[in-house]
Amino acid sequence: MSSRVVVEHCPDYRREVVEARVRHLFERLGGITSWANSNSTVLIKVNLLGPKEPNRAVTTHPVVVWAVAKCLMEVGARVQVGDSSGGVFPGGERTAESFAVSGIADVAQELGVEVINFDRSEVVSLPNPRGDSFGAIVLAKPVLEADLVINMPKLKTHSLTVFTGAVKNMYGCVPGNRKMWYHKEAPGLEQFSDYILDIFSLAAPGLSIMDGITAMEGDGPAAGTPRHVGALIAGSDGVAVDAAACRLVGIPTGDLAVFVKAKARGLGESDESALEVEGPAAALTVSDFRFRRRGLPLPGFAAKTGISLLSAYPKIDSASCINCGICRRACPVEAIRFIDGQHVVDASSCVQCYCCHELCPHDAVELRSSVFRSAVQRIYEAIKR
Repeated sequence: MSSRVVVEHCPDYRREVVEARVRHLFERLGGITSWANSNSTVLIKVNLLGPKEPNRAVTTHPVVVWAVAKCLMEVGARVQVGDSSGGVFPGGERTAESFAVSGIADVAQELGVEVINFDRSEVVSLPNPRGDSFGAIVLAKPVLEADLVINMPKLKTHSLTVFTGAVKNMYGCVPGNRKMWYHKEAPGLEQFSDYILDIFSLAAPGLSIMDGITAMEGDGPAAGTPRHVGALIAGSDGVAVDAAACRLVGIPTGDLAVFVKAKARGLGESDESALEVEGPAAALTVSDFRFRRRGLPLPGFAAKTGISLLSAYPKIDSASCINCGICRRACPVEAIRFIDGQHVVDASSCVQCYCCHELCPHDAVELRSSVFRSAVQRIYEAIKR
């Protein structure tokens, strides 16, 4: 069974251009009325990682949100825009600031769209789909109450999962510091990927529309570099949307944990043979997209004894750090200490979740690889080629 993904060329963020491309996208997906009508409540789940301006390519661009919301409102749908930003802040202040700085609050006010700060909404605790032995999944209640959830991620790299898109974006449906709890409960990439998929499966977005007009390469999801790709990517299968996006920018999906586990759990298609990609994907392909590679397979005992040599550890640049303490509060295992007037990472306690790197507002947390890891990585890549 194949999964259909639609790619639309969108060269820039001019309103008239984005609106035209979004309308054409909906037409190719069966028409707007096949997704919503005057009786529908539609929640647009944006990517609102933190308070970053649109040109930083960290958050979903407000013009794309505006165009999608406008199309929905024209058929009478009740439209909401919601998310919970990363970090541990009381009362949802960081999410509120992120809505404002990203420009999404402005377009929502312009259209009369309801903004929902998940950190301030009611929550629902659901049994883990993998069984009672795993932690319950806590989601913002509006996600479960909507008739349709439209998932609107940003095409970005990710320091832990390599890529973040439609699947990972639903992690923001978890409000407040509960997100930190999952990192603590599942510190390894394999374990954490399972929780990402638990959340994705329960939040159940009906449609994913990815903003890949300006993507992020390098050390995403917040400290990378904006990179023009010129694509909107959409489909009802979020896993397939992510796989198509990865193929567009040259990120191999075969050994990425989220894709492997999603396939095993029947949550979506990622195999190239199972993707039905329509549109100018070949013309938009980026051949030199930069991303942090993973995939250093170790046998048996070496997987345990060699992990410290093969891991990239966060290092705080004292020259860039302003001691705001966001990294320390975000660390799920309290591996960051404030010593002699500066923040320091205790590598012996670090679980390499990279929350500090992801959430630092000043890009002061760098990921440093050992010389040994770099050498092994080069050998591994040469063997793969």
